[in-house]
Amino acid sequence: MTLGVLLTATSAYFAFRGGNGRGRSGTTSTASAAAAAAHQRDSLRTAAWIGSLYCVAGLSAILYPGATWNDLPEPPSYRLQLRLFSGLVVGNWVGYWIAVAGLGDESGGVKVE
Repeated sequence: MTLGVLLTATSAYFAFRGGNGRGRSGTTSTASAAAAAAHQRDSLRTAAWIGSLYCVAGLSAILYPGATWNDLPEPPSYRLQLRLFSGLVVGNWVGYWIAVAGLGDESGGVKVE
């Protein structure tokens, strides 16, 4: 449980840390805006990856001998952890894709007015 909290906190840090696109002079240039977008894209990718680690570990748990898809002695529904962890991983990466789509194209081209 603590690992989940720590990974969530780390993922939130990377998802929301700054990068304002301003150079040392305080002005916004196309190059510095592109660098800021690349920095933000990398931070979002890192956040998605870190956010997925706990769930990927949960999905791999079935590979151990004698393991089942849930931790409860009487399964209330079939493969509960499979559906939950898969959904969370997909949610992380869909969120990443949506956030990055708002930053500009993958080549670093950013609209600067």
